[in-house]
Amino acid sequence: MLELYIKLVKAGKRTIDSIPEKFRDDVRAAIEAAEDAAE
Repeated sequence: MLELYIKLVKAGKRTIDSIPEKFRDDVRAAIEAAEDAAE
């Protein structure tokens, strides 16, 4: 499920606030890590 939420947030289909609370920190961290790696 985590990968799905990451993809949905990156695609703009969902926001961090719209996903279940138990996944938010992990999704946020994964997206930030991906952005940092891209720089």
